[in-house]
Amino acid sequence: MRNFCSPHVHVQSLDSASTPDAFVTKEKELGTGCLSVTDHGSLGAAFKVFDLAKKNSLTPCVGLEAYMRPTECSILEKFGVAKTATVPRGMDKDKWILDNPQGSYVDHAKYFHMTLGFRDYDAYLKGVKLLSKADDRAEVHGSERKALFTWNDVEELAGTNTTLGSGCLVGPIGRNLINENLPGNVKVGIAKAYFEKLLSLFKDRFF
Repeated sequence: MRNFCSPHVHVQSLDSASTPDAFVTKEKELGTGCLSVTDHGSLGAAFKVFDLAKKNSLTPCVGLEAYMRPTECSILEKFGVAKTATVPRGMDKDKWILDNPQGSYVDHAKYFHMTLGFRDYDAYLKGVKLLSKADDRAEVHGSERKALFTWNDVEELAGTNTTLGSGCLVGPIGRNLINENLPGNVKVGIAKAYFEKLLSLFKDRFF
C-alpha cells in the first residue's frame, strides 16, 4: 500500500463508522503516506484531516463526495427524459412545488454521487462556497440531508484545480446505465454523453 492514496474515503461517516484519528493510525500502519477525506455531502472533517496529516507527516487529500441532480439538462432533454411533478419524500409539498414549478428530474435520478478532490486552497474555498449554495437546495432522503449540486456548480468547480471522480455505482455515468426505466440505447446514450461532458470540463482531472 506504500504511496497509495485512496481518492474515496469516509473518515467521519456511517459508511466507515470510524474517525479521522483511527484512519491516521491505519494509514501509517499501511505506509500509504496520505490521509484522505471525501465524506458524504460534508466538509466537516476537512480541517481536522488536514491538521492530523501535517502532524503525522502524511499528505492531506481533502475532498467531498457530492450529490448532484441537474435542475436543467440539455442531455436529458435530448434523450426525451421528462421532468415530473413528484415531490421527494420528506419535503414540504407546497414549498417544493413553488421552488420547482416545472417539475424536476427526481424520478430519473434521486441524485448522482461525484467524488471531488481539492488540489489547492482556492479549489477548496470554491467547494465550500458551492456546498453552502447546494445546501439551499437540500432534500431529505432516508435519514440523510442531501445538499444538491447542479451542472452550473460542476462547471464552476471545473474552473478550479479540482479533480472529479465518476463516483460509485450511482455516479452520473453508472446510475444512468443501471436505470431500469429506459431502453438500453437511451441509457447508454445518456451515460456516454455525461462521460463526454465531464471529460471536456475536467480533462486530465477527470477519473
